[in-house]
Amino acid sequence: EGVEAEIPHEMVELQAERMMEQFKQQLAAQGIPFDQYLKMTGTTEADFRKQADGPAAEQVKMDLAVEAIIKAEGLEATDEDVENELKNVAEKYGMDLETVKKYLRPEDVKEQVMREKVVADSAVAVAPAEEKAELEAEGEVVEKKPAKKPAAKKPAKKDAEKDAE
Repeated sequence: EGVEAEIPHEMVELQAERMMEQFKQQLAAQGIPFDQYLKMTGTTEADFRKQADGPAAEQVKMDLAVEAIIKAEGLEATDEDVENELKNVAEKYGMDLETVKKYLRPEDVKEQVMREKVVADSAVAVAPAEEKAELEAEGEVVEKKPAKKPAAKKPAKKDAEKDAE
């Protein structure tokens, strides 16, 4: 819990606001006004805002950790990575590449790619065996990381996990 102090309060506030906005938009998309939602759930906006603090702090912690890993490992997203990500988006939404390029700023895509690299690395490093198999079945881990690093991090831990199953 000693980490708490390092998280800038403003960042948590901003993230909580963002989460509230997203939630309001989701409600609106379902045709539910926010104030009606508050009535239905018997909460005030202040209560709701307070509830957002926990998840917001977690999200900020995650973001800061991801940034720290990117810096520490000197991760870079190449232009090729960015191009591939744009192609993926185009495919996923059935749009042509040029249209996608109009809407997505390369620097945002670059950030997204680097985050995915970190998440892919840490997912592979910490996921229990069955979860890893699932990830690989979904093609998440395998496709995104053609250059697999040898998993020389903590072989002892993996063996211990296998015995525990």
